[in-house]
Amino acid sequence: KIKFNGTQKTKIALGIAHTINYLNKLGIVHGDLTLNNILIDQNYEPVICDFGNTKYLSEPLNPVGTPGYAPPEIWPCNNFTTNDPRSDVYGFAAILWELAVGEKFPGGKIPSTDSVSDKIEDVNIRFIYNLCRANHPSQRCDFDFILKLIMSGKFMFEGSDYEEVKNYYFKLQNSCLPPEEYIP
Repeated sequence: KIKFNGTQKTKIALGIAHTINYLNKLGIVHGDLTLNNILIDQNYEPVICDFGNTKYLSEPLNPVGTPGYAPPEIWPCNNFTTNDPRSDVYGFAAILWELAVGEKFPGGKIPSTDSVSDKIEDVNIRFIYNLCRANHPSQRCDFDFILKLIMSGKFMFEGSDYEEVKNYYFKLQNSCLPPEEYIP
């Protein structure tokens, strides 16, 4: 069982979204975003690890990923040829599900998005989950949108302390250079 309070869950989601959004703006796709690839530190803040499937947007797709977390577009039978930052959004949805439901995400082929999302009681979390799990990347929201929803207070886990979440966001913003300063 996964047991975090609302503020901790929101900070975990925010930290993941912020970090992956940063990588995506650098033209990098993580490629295997699962809760198994997220370490949680003593402040309940996420640290992303396992960059074995990471690719630049310009590189060929890597048809490897964790079943249930890997987006449909990475499989050769779906005829996609380029990486898309919203591929990471698909795995992020499964992490949201785990945080919301408190269980391990059911891996493998999911029978129906509705049967899985119905386990999420909070309608706002379910809404974001469904936006992130669309079959085609162009139908998914991006991390910029997710971050805006979190910072507007419209997407937070129940019982979240908005001030603590907001302070964590500012800490994240101040801890790194804008992506364009890293690009030669």
